[in-house]
Amino acid sequence: MVSPLAPTRQEIVFTNLPELAHWAKETSLSRYPVRLCLNLPALPQQEQRYWEEQIEHAYNDCGCSSAAVALFGLILAAIAYGAVIGFEQPLWLVTAGTFITAIAALFTGKLLGLAWSRRALRRHVTQISHLVERSTNESFS
Repeated sequence: MVSPLAPTRQEIVFTNLPELAHWAKETSLSRYPVRLCLNLPALPQQEQRYWEEQIEHAYNDCGCSSAAVALFGLILAAIAYGAVIGFEQPLWLVTAGTFITAIAALFTGKLLGLAWSRRALRRHVTQISHLVERSTNESFS
């Protein structure tokens, strides 16, 4: 049984590049997971499936892995700071500071991860556009 709180995957079918480019450009941080289907006659089926996977991955990325990397980096930095310099403040102050910094690191890491995945999404769409243009130019030659 599917949980009523689980997000449903929306299926989106693109049959032309301008539509795909507009969708990628208008993608924001708040979104629902998608299942992408490309139906571009200029590209072979196998290549369309490859790009579907790449675009889906970039679009559905939530930024959690970047947040985990940022938190891990913060933990390493705190350990290194404590080992090299030492903490002269009371333990409660160090704990509170670490907690607040950890939340900031998670938030920043998530936002940077989302920004990076949106950049990758737009880059993939640009690459597909170049492939279709090249394929179209070769067919007219």
